Amino acid sequence: MQKGLTFIIIGIFLLLMLGLGISVALSSFFPGAPLQISSEPIPLTQQLNILIVEVNDLSIPNPVLISAWGMFFSRSKQQPSIIFQILTPDKGDEAQSQLANNFELKPGKIPSSGFMDKTLSANHLSKPWDAYILVDHEGLQKFSDWSGMSSNQTLETFLPELCYQMENSDSIPEITFHWGEIIPNHLKTNLSFETAVMIWDTAFHSPKKIFCDVYHQ
Repeated sequence: MQKGLTFIIIGIFLLLMLGLGISVALSSFFPGAPLQISSEPIPLTQQLNILIVEVNDLSIPNPVLISAWGMFFSRSKQQPSIIFQILTPDKGDEAQSQLANNFELKPGKIPSSGFMDKTLSANHLSKPWDAYILVDHEGLQKFSDWSGMSSNQTLETFLPELCYQMENSDSIPEITFHWGEIIPNHLKTNLSFETAVMIWDTAFHSPKKIFCDVYHQ
């Protein structure tokens, strides 16, 4: 059970708390990590659509796209939920090739608007992304090593296990992790601190246990 609880914290902080918020307020959580402040705070709405992009290595000049996922979060009082949907088809598919060809990071390792728009149109989604999260294999590996999880994790294997643990665990363990080892070279996001805290509270402090699932095309 303790291992499972640890895994929840790994997953949620991997996807929501990296590179966030107000540096003074968060310095106690992330000692030594060069945190960034989102220049355009995301409104605390009932639903958020977040683009998650997995690449091979964020520390190199031109990272290669591995996969893209949509995270669809709802804090409905009736049934809070997090749905992960893969946006990149199987390798070799024409749509996959088009997304890979449109993949581009602007200076500062920010996903280009062209790529973000393409992930929407290729999957028949109309609502623009509220935020993005970039993660590479090194970031996933460091979390795996720290938690005792299996090595060589990808988002395709990571997210289903995360959902299972979120739905089947009841408490949150103490967090200890050297975030400076992965921020900003292996994990980046424009989520604000307030938004991350809101998602966290909904996931773990909602009167109703959150529903979580992973959809594959």
